[in-house]
Amino acid sequence: MTEHGQSRGRLMTRGMRGDVADERTTANGRHFVAKSGHIWSASPIRRQQCKRAPKNIVRFEGEVKGAAKNVASLFDSFKLFIDDNILEVIVQKTNKEGSRTYDEWNRQHPDQLKTFRPTNLQEMLAYVGLLLRLPFTW
Repeated sequence: MTEHGQSRGRLMTRGMRGDVADERTTANGRHFVAKSGHIWSASPIRRQQCKRAPKNIVRFEGEVKGAAKNVASLFDSFKLFIDDNILEVIVQKTNKEGSRTYDEWNRQHPDQLKTFRPTNLQEMLAYVGLLLRLPFTW
């Protein structure tokens, strides 16, 4: 549905029971008026009202080319953008920052010394895998 009261093909009823203040029938069809004043159409818009421009019509399916042909998983597609060389740099910088942070802590707290355990490529790949999986589990 649009802000101007036109439906995009179907009436959306989820969450409308408490929001609908009035229901009217006009020459243009049945409408719902929300408490906020927005008018929502109960019927889909007609085909001639939403004709697509010819440039926006997909007339053929695209073809997957190059290295993307071999992608079998989300992780494979990630590896097309971030390879092991880049991940090695991330591991090095992570270890450098971790070591610096632990050294600073140990200087400030000599009675509570902590030992930094550096990460490696395998741990970084596991972490990236978790990050890639995370958005799909919410």
